[in-house]
Amino acid sequence: MKKVIIGLIVIAVLGLGAFFILKSPESSDWKTYENTRYIFSVDYPGNWDLREAPTNNDGREFDSPDGDIACRTYGFNNSLLNDRGEPQTLSEFVDWLTENPEIEEVLERNNTTMAGKEAQELVTLDNGITVRAVYVLGVETGRGLVCSYPNKEIMDKQNENFVTMKQSFSINTSLDGV
Repeated sequence: MKKVIIGLIVIAVLGLGAFFILKSPESSDWKTYENTRYIFSVDYPGNWDLREAPTNNDGREFDSPDGDIACRTYGFNNSLLNDRGEPQTLSEFVDWLTENPEIEEVLERNNTTMAGKEAQELVTLDNGITVRAVYVLGVETGRGLVCSYPNKEIMDKQNENFVTMKQSFSINTSLDGV
């Protein structure tokens, strides 16, 4: 009798787990974008539209079905130098980004990780648009994930998607001079 009860409990737990996974409309249908120039990949919701690839193959943009959210993932060369004539650090890079005159306000700036590397996450208000970004920087190259939202409330509601994209980010560090 104990085995039957344990079996029923296991089936119930698995069934509930499957229900909650399938309940989220985007969680079970993710796609992967792979970049061959900067050698990284990121998952994005399967019902989002992947925009046309740029000619320089630095990254890709994708939009939510309603068009309210636009995300971009890309790679770039770490070509700026700091005061010591060395490649800029991650903190110096984010400082440089926040000097952009389009940024009205820095709402959040946090240390985090992405692809197992030190990263910085930044939430800004840019020309009335809420922008959430996370950057990782190697010696020679960097990568970013940037999403634009109509307002902070929509950004907060879409937190799970951003976190999933950030957690799925994978980098081949061979380009990073490491």
